[in-house]
Amino acid sequence: MSKRLIQNCRLLALLLVLVTAAGCEDDAENELDRVSNTLFVQQAASSDVFEIQVSTSAANKASTAEVRQYAQQMVSDHTQARIELKSIAAQKNITVPDSMAPEKQALRDRLSSRNGVAFDKEYMDIQVQVHEENVTMFESAAEQVPDADLRAYARSQLPILRMHLNQARQLKAATDQL
Repeated sequence: MSKRLIQNCRLLALLLVLVTAAGCEDDAENELDRVSNTLFVQQAASSDVFEIQVSTSAANKASTAEVRQYAQQMVSDHTQARIELKSIAAQKNITVPDSMAPEKQALRDRLSSRNGVAFDKEYMDIQVQVHEENVTMFESAAEQVPDADLRAYARSQLPILRMHLNQARQLKAATDQL
């Protein structure tokens, strides 16, 4: 074979490698986006499940009217958030879990052993902690989640989560005085 033919074959082989690598990079990026979107949905859904379960309990078990009222609001707001998340996730073919993460289960179990004022204090401590985590997660998602609909969802939930956090901090201060 001539040198020119060998050079052309090498150039063609290099071009094929580059085109293939570029295609793989796009596949890897799409897979990373899918994982990022799915991870956000799973974390947000887990948090909603947790909030609905512990707040349903708190709405019945809390010793103060203010904590019971806050708990009822958490059930309502997080149920609505879950409905919205499920709708968006269904459009993206992302499964929304019906369970909570193990660390949330541990918080729920810790809370279930409390009664009376101790329950109210523990519930409000947990509410501050969980809502601080949620605000951070949703702030990050509002900027970084690849899917535009999920970013919009995160942005729409942030004012509500910030309000929950502020209310939780106020009620925590009040229950700490009991």
